[in-house]
Amino acid sequence: MTRAHMIDISKSKNLSLTICGIGCLLIILGILFSQSFATNHLSPDGVLKTDTIKQIQHFRVICIFLGVLTVVYGGLEILLASILKITSPSEVLIFNVINHIPIKTMLKILLFWCALVCLNCALIRANLNPGTPHFFPISAFSIKTHFSGLLSTILFLIVFFISLKYSVRFNMLHVWIIGLTLIILGNLAQGSVDTAFYKPFYELNIPYYHDATQITDWRAWLSSFNINQPELSLHSRTHPPFAVILHYFVLIIGSHKSFITAGLFILLSTLSIILIWQIMKSLRLHPQQCSQLALLFSVIPAFNIYSALSLDGIIATTCTISLLGMVKIVNRGVSLSGTLLFIGGILLTNLLTFGGTFLVATACLIAMRNYHEEKVWDINSSVL
Repeated sequence: MTRAHMIDISKSKNLSLTICGIGCLLIILGILFSQSFATNHLSPDGVLKTDTIKQIQHFRVICIFLGVLTVVYGGLEILLASILKITSPSEVLIFNVINHIPIKTMLKILLFWCALVCLNCALIRANLNPGTPHFFPISAFSIKTHFSGLLSTILFLIVFFISLKYSVRFNMLHVWIIGLTLIILGNLAQGSVDTAFYKPFYELNIPYYHDATQITDWRAWLSSFNINQPELSLHSRTHPPFAVILHYFVLIIGSHKSFITAGLFILLSTLSIILIWQIMKSLRLHPQQCSQLALLFSVIPAFNIYSALSLDGIIATTCTISLLGMVKIVNRGVSLSGTLLFIGGILLTNLLTFGGTFLVATACLIAMRNYHEEKVWDINSSVL
């Protein structure tokens, strides 16, 4: 072992010890920053509001959770470096992919968002209401802690980072299985199986499901949709009728059993992970990059949460079908498979949401770019 390697290993161990120290400080902060501490040292009148107490509880849980996670991460690095006698500092890091995360860029984005929030709140307080939510451009922002979901959250993070680390060994099927696992764990972080997968079906404010349960003959319901439309729930009457009919058929196939119905929705939604992998492959990316991007797609909150028991997850799949066809046409020219995927994706999307029109607009923009660069109307000719 060279002197340079010994110095690098020493630095890696020092970094791991520093990480453990930061984790311990977070745990101590979470323990000490109690309700009594805030009442005695931070409140001028010795009284805390209910919302303030909840925020303190959430803050403590987050500090302890992040502290434990950080200590475990640093401890495992030290343990593996000692047991396995790893000599390469690049191998000491369990989740080496973290080193490639653009921390500075993320911090700049976070600071810019904080500045926007402060400016927006200042305008609202000055009675110059800009008509935007407080945490603009995020419309809904809140911190909720589900203690029963902490184990699922920890497992989610472990599976995610380990899968990124070893993504070079994955094929499309592996990525889909891991993405499906991440979606299940991400939704279980809400606290329980009932909350994550069953509650959306029996909650009174879930629109499509309850409208679908009222259908006895889907053909008669579809033919009288325009007449009955004002009596439907908000989402059902502002979407094409097939959004409700889809729920009807899923309920029929699942025999009105929640676990089967939930499984069908998740299965249809997670097909988009496979399609994303195929899109990346069509763009001639390295298989590892295809796997990593598909995995990253599966943990995007907007997809990870809504892919379970939500029409939005299925719409993501239909849109991705169209995008895959679009990529095939642009890269390989007009083909039967590309054309069928492109047109089929647009048709399926527009059966479920009027937002499918944006796919046509996207195709037109790409066709214009293609014509400008290559003087070939690939997408337009395939549609015609």
